[in-house]
Amino acid sequence: MSKTLCSLIILISSYSMASNNLNIQVIDDLNIQAINAVDNAYKISKCMIDLEIAGIHGSKEYMNLYNKFHNEINYYMDVYSKDKEIYQNAYLSDIPMRWRIAIDANKLPVDILIGRLLEITSDMEMRYVGDVFARNRTIIPESAGLDAYNTARCFLFTK
Repeated sequence: MSKTLCSLIILISSYSMASNNLNIQVIDDLNIQAINAVDNAYKISKCMIDLEIAGIHGSKEYMNLYNKFHNEINYYMDVYSKDKEIYQNAYLSDIPMRWRIAIDANKLPVDILIGRLLEITSDMEMRYVGDVFARNRTIIPESAGLDAYNTARCFLFTK
């Protein structure tokens, strides 16, 4: 009985807070969209690195991924430059801490930030591909990059 009463009180109070703070909800939606954009950018960057390992970094797929990556980062940085509160909600994101630090410390053009983020991702993804898909080898074969690309279901981003 008390659980039902507590949940009813919580529901009523959250409804009244939501109706009083419509502006906060809009900001939260913007934060969620920005966090989704940076999460997608991180996933796309991993796919790009997998294609680089596979040796097909000049392909149409790679260029499509790069364009999507560029658009997602530009959107995130545009929102981030207008609302620094997004950084406070960065813990909701799946991006690595090194990305968060690079984004927060960035004072240069977005294109330079993109290079830094791809470099960070390259270090981490090469280590991952080597450990998982090329275990006990001194050189990571191109097939390992292709396996990582297919395993990560990167084809979803190229549509």
